[in-house]
Amino acid sequence: MSAGKEDDEALWRAALEGVRPVTDPRRDEERLARPRAPKNSSSQGTAEALSRERSWHIEQEDELVSGRHPDFQVSELRRLQSGEPRHEETINLRMQRVVDALGVIERAIPAARKRGVRCLLIVTGKGSGREGSGVIRRALPDWLSQGELARHVLAFTSAQPRDGGYGAYYVRLRGGA
Repeated sequence: MSAGKEDDEALWRAALEGVRPVTDPRRDEERLARPRAPKNSSSQGTAEALSRERSWHIEQEDELVSGRHPDFQVSELRRLQSGEPRHEETINLRMQRVVDALGVIERAIPAARKRGVRCLLIVTGKGSGREGSGVIRRALPDWLSQGELARHVLAFTSAQPRDGGYGAYYVRLRGGA
């Protein structure tokens, strides 16, 4: 092989270093929105199994969902469910793709906590009624109660009808940054 051809190949390899194939964004959305099932969950409900795995207490009744870290008192969760304290800021995720919505909350929640915000309203929308709709609404509790976001969150619950009902969540943040 000639020196020029070897140089071209070396340049091509260097240019492609770290490049990954483009994937279908719909597959990424499905993967990101799918709750990670704990090992040996067998016949237990997903919410119950996930809460035990992460030490979070998660309850779901029909479309209404609430979750709290063990450090967060049940009485405080009941206050949050009633809409108290009032939310200080709103994050609107309606009409966003799953990957975009996840990115928004991964940036917005730590930033809000740094600003001293204690209660957020996250609007996900209820979904359009077709199969697969409401993906962000269903995925949000999982996102908030695990991984990096769980470090910032004490509790969450479906909002009161005046604030969006089951198409929105109140999120109680930890104090300090």
